[in-house]
Amino acid sequence: MLIQNGLDMANLIRDYLKHIKIIEETTMHHHLSELKHPQWGSIIGYENHIRIAVLKDEIEVFKSRIEPHDTGHLYTTIGTLEHRIEELEDKETSSVEERIEYWETELKESSTEKETR
Repeated sequence: MLIQNGLDMANLIRDYLKHIKIIEETTMHHHLSELKHPQWGSIIGYENHIRIAVLKDEIEVFKSRIEPHDTGHLYTTIGTLEHRIEELEDKETSSVEERIEYWETELKESSTEKETR
């Protein structure tokens, strides 16, 4: 009886995880899912990287909605989103190492300021 309950629970968990994956695939698009932590399931990364991933996913959605009779509003929206991605990518010019060096310098300067007070 105990083993059967354990198997039932394992099957229930497996079915629930399949259900979550199906829901997730319909709501989380390709670019954003690349930032998903494999164990935790949460989105990880720098703010701009997450924003860019979401914008790229939205562009894909809008491109899939374009029809021959469209008057251009989707093209305008796509162009605006692509411009926003360029803005965010321009902010990401420094490497991780450069950002760490910058933060370390800031920390040293702030601790020096506290010591001189």
